[in-house]
Amino acid sequence: MSCERTADGHELVDGTHVTVPRYATWFNDFGWSVENYGVDPDTEVLITPDDWAVGRDPQLEVAVDRALAEARRTASSAARISAI
Repeated sequence: MSCERTADGHELVDGTHVTVPRYATWFNDFGWSVENYGVDPDTEVLITPDDWAVGRDPQLEVAVDRALAEARRTASSAARISAI
């Protein structure tokens, strides 16, 4: 996940705010909680006002780059396994 955590609310460029739902689910077996905190991104990528103004989405760019890298890694692992 590439984004920024917004559980405490996040002010958007136009002055509006985004918050998470009032209720969430928590996973004690995994050692983290979602309620009143949110989920930490794997990589925090902020969208600046300049990015927004020109229609650039650096969060999406990082997410696509990571997905493609994982696809290449998985494909090469599958190729090695099938060669055995």
